[in-house]
Amino acid sequence: MGRSKRVADPGDIVQTAYDLIDREGYEDFSARRLAQILGVSHMTLYNYLAFGEILDGVIARGFEEITEALKPRIPEEVEGPCRPCALFKIIAEELLEYAKRRPNLYRFVFQSGFGPTTGDPKVRRLYWSGIDLIPGLLDPVRQEELRRDGFLFLVLANGLILAFLSGRHDMDEGSCRRNIERGYSLILGGYSGRVSSPSR
Repeated sequence: MGRSKRVADPGDIVQTAYDLIDREGYEDFSARRLAQILGVSHMTLYNYLAFGEILDGVIARGFEEITEALKPRIPEEVEGPCRPCALFKIIAEELLEYAKRRPNLYRFVFQSGFGPTTGDPKVRRLYWSGIDLIPGLLDPVRQEELRRDGFLFLVLANGLILAFLSGRHDMDEGSCRRNIERGYSLILGGYSGRVSSPSR
């Protein structure tokens, strides 16, 4: 019996899983399919990462891609005009762009339910991390209030984006964007300019 091939870098396993779910969706994803593409036995995969760790890595990679797209927009659109709630509108816009680019991955990351139930607290925290991109702009009471309302807005935006991806309720891209804008105005519009005074 020949020796099983090795994986050069465990990161290659996660990247291959990411690409595979992107192409084929999560419904048919399996360790056997992943191992086949990598050219190793499925048991060899488990010498590097457990199946749940692979899925955690896929989710983390998805958030990394979204965050990288967000970074250039934060200083200009959030810090400049001192509208911390604008961050959530930017996040919703980037989520929609990610969903258009990678619909299968978007469904896995935001619809499968795996991420929020994973045993890895770092992965669970990613779903609540938006407010952390604007630390110090609000006093603690307002920051907690904005965290709750920002989460409510992003849940709404996620539902709209998933409806767009599935074609439910005649949700095309234009109506998705308009409804995200309306949700932002109703839930977060009142926060504009309400930042804490800079300390002297």
